Amino acid sequence: MDQELVRCNADYEVSRAEFSALIELRLAGPPHRMTPTQLYNCLLVTSGGITGRIDRLEGRGLVRRLHDPKDRRSILVELTESGRELIEEAAHAHFRIMEHLTEGLTSEERDCLAGLLKKLVLDLESRNDEQHNS
Repeated sequence: MDQELVRCNADYEVSRAEFSALIELRLAGPPHRMTPTQLYNCLLVTSGGITGRIDRLEGRGLVRRLHDPKDRRSILVELTESGRELIEEAAHAHFRIMEHLTEGLTSEERDCLAGLLKKLVLDLESRNDEQHNS
């Protein structure tokens, strides 16, 4: 699955790291904005790591930096229309790959797999929250 997703990302000329940042912004909902801190906390990367991703994505016109209207000292990262279009197309391609790779499973097996993956994600998020609150 990993190899298929890497090939898919290459088709859209985004790295796994860039895809992750774009999908987090998309999932944030309209207006598809987050602070760099929110992004790096979601992605579990360093502030320097997220800065590099934002720089690359901004250079390609997929995101833009804005001053936060609530706090002029803070910056927001926002998906551009091009970024939104790209991540929607790439995400649909990812979903098609996952559907293809799980087509041998029954509906019940897919539901079970989805439940287990959700449990894993929630556990990882809980651990991350505990580490940040310690």
